[in-house]
Amino acid sequence: MIRRRLIVVAVALAAATPVSADILFDIKTALRNLRAKQPVHATFETKSINVAKGRFFDQDTSSFATVEARVDDDGVTIVYPRALLDRALVQRNAKRDPKAARVADVNAPHIAEMLDYAPALIALLDRATVIEDKAHATIVMNIRENDDPGVKEGHVDVKLNRLTLTLGPDLVPVSAERTTKFVAGIFFLKAEGQQTDKWTFARRDDRLIVTRFEHNDSSSGMGQTAHNSETQTIRIEN
Repeated sequence: MIRRRLIVVAVALAAATPVSADILFDIKTALRNLRAKQPVHATFETKSINVAKGRFFDQDTSSFATVEARVDDDGVTIVYPRALLDRALVQRNAKRDPKAARVADVNAPHIAEMLDYAPALIALLDRATVIEDKAHATIVMNIRENDDPGVKEGHVDVKLNRLTLTLGPDLVPVSAERTTKFVAGIFFLKAEGQQTDKWTFARRDDRLIVTRFEHNDSSSGMGQTAHNSETQTIRIEN
């Protein structure tokens, strides 16, 4: 009886392995079919808060911006409203007020990526290993770390790097959440932290668009604490 149960378990495990591999392949195939050839016009908004306290420095700042973005065959065009440009100019020439929200710098390649997120998500899934598949609707994965040749000193020990995808009926993701926990150190100094990123996706024509992105991170150690948060939204215009 025991031997029979072991055989059943072994067969079940053997059957589960290709299923997990197949679902990851199928998700990437669905994403590759989104070729992002159609032009898109959107409004991008970002808000962030950065707080730090401790032995090295204190900080409590915030920033914001709302711009228009157009992506077509010629590239990406970012349009700052005149009022926002005027405010940025005043802030640059005035004495810095740490409590005043500042106009955020907007990264055009980042906005273009949010308006065509399939390639970035595929690159992330290339480093993924499926650990749980809930009826092809919610997929939980561990993400393998990339070696960073720019890190010359110190050590970062990643304790957790996990991605959860929620899929639509066509296997195109509708949301994602990634949690990273780490311990960092240099010599005798140690710090630990956690980062959470959340994406909400929408399929528009042949594009996977990030309609909302939320980032939160916190760290503590070496007599210093920090917490940063940012929310970015995309609204598609007709």
